[in-house]
Amino acid sequence: MTSLYGRDIVHDYGAGGEHIYLPRFSHRRQGLSFIRGYGGLNICFVYNYAPQSWRAQLPAETQTALTAQKRYRGFPWYATFGQNAPRVIRLDERQVNLLANLTAWAVTDSWSVDTMCRALGAALGCGPAQ
Repeated sequence: MTSLYGRDIVHDYGAGGEHIYLPRFSHRRQGLSFIRGYGGLNICFVYNYAPQSWRAQLPAETQTALTAQKRYRGFPWYATFGQNAPRVIRLDERQVNLLANLTAWAVTDSWSVDTMCRALGAALGCGPAQ
């Protein structure tokens, strides 16, 4: 685990894990918000990253398509505009399904679950945070 601006950053690229950022925040009452100040706010950010451990679970034809087909260029960071020209902002079903599969894996993979449980514990129903 490393730290950025005093906040924990959990990542494990070398072991094939995805990038998970688990900062701890506090909130100060500001202006007319009517929300009292509090500390210990935890937010979990899971970034799109397609590690080899995820790719290895895909069928062989999908693994080949990821590198060979133009439709997957830039995966998982598809272009905001023009990925499937002449359409401006539309992804096809295969692109969406592959992105959905990666996203589901990113939060259900055993490394991810263990990492999030260690950091967020009781908030996820998996014991106290460490």
